[in-house]
Amino acid sequence: MEVPLFDLHRVLKEYNNELTSAFKNCMDHGRFILGPEVEGFEKTFAKKMNAKHCISVSSGTDALLAILMALNLEPGSEIIVPSFTFIASASSIVRAGLKPVFVDLAPNSFKPSFDTIEGAWTEKTKGVLFVHLFGESTNLYDINQLCKSRGAVLIEDCAQSYGAPVGNEGIAGAFSFFPAKNLGCLGDGGAIITNNDELLSNMKKIRGHGSKEKYNYELLGGNFRLDTIQAAFLNVLLPHSDKWIAKRRGNAAYYSKHLQESKDLFLPKHCKGHSWNQYTLRTTRRGELKKYLDEKGIGNAVYYPYPLHKSKIFKFKNILKETEKRCEEVISIPVYPGLLEEEREYVVKKIKEFFK
Repeated sequence: MEVPLFDLHRVLKEYNNELTSAFKNCMDHGRFILGPEVEGFEKTFAKKMNAKHCISVSSGTDALLAILMALNLEPGSEIIVPSFTFIASASSIVRAGLKPVFVDLAPNSFKPSFDTIEGAWTEKTKGVLFVHLFGESTNLYDINQLCKSRGAVLIEDCAQSYGAPVGNEGIAGAFSFFPAKNLGCLGDGGAIITNNDELLSNMKKIRGHGSKEKYNYELLGGNFRLDTIQAAFLNVLLPHSDKWIAKRRGNAAYYSKHLQESKDLFLPKHCKGHSWNQYTLRTTRRGELKKYLDEKGIGNAVYYPYPLHKSKIFKFKNILKETEKRCEEVISIPVYPGLLEEEREYVVKKIKEFFK
């Protein structure tokens, strides 16, 4: 049996007619840049996320970059960020003229703790970029209060956590609509939610090359607009996203019920609202398990094999023991909403056989 890690065609095939109709509507009106579908999506997404504002952008990466640019922090200001995450979380900080300071994970966790964040704080710290990795939500009240008490801001990277209760604790939350995400479009796309009027105003300018009025440039910006066609696709798919999240949760619950932890295998923790963009195992035998799953036709991936703080583009010399350990032991298995019951049964069967 072949079990894909993710099969987008399987997820989208029942919506082909709706997606085609949305595309044709865009062709008919011809407003491919900031057309009516864009504003419509922004209003719907803001309401869905219980946020005052939503601004759509060209990708999750550009969502982070737009937030960081709009904050207008002093160049070289430090932003605390985990090293165990996708490159965009840290590279966006550098592109905004700021300095990433990498923080270690809490033991047996995929995220930093209040203590590790406070321990990484310096007099130059002006923000914390907290990543809700793999769909796992975190109560950020205490971390946000720490930021406020020290004149800093909290930014939430929600690229992998749509469907979880995230994005509203900090000054802004950044989302990605890459096709394999919990809510994806048919290309690249992203969005930012915020309750801060001034930040929204700055981000709207930055999205359009830094201008509110055409050719009158007030801020350094970029071309960060979400295409009208992608907004149209998202308007079709957003109403179905709760069903997809429910299926992800059902698949994760099945794995956690039927797989057993051992000295060589650790299962991900369930938390309130987890939306399961990934179901990520930890094992001291990661290399062997990956080879075995490949041989058995079971899709899998390693997120992430290399810690960012050891990358050549970041000159960070601190040792982050928990982060480096996690990079050596994680492996993700299929959890997407198109996964069939017989497929997840096969996945469990083969993993159990491996760890006998």
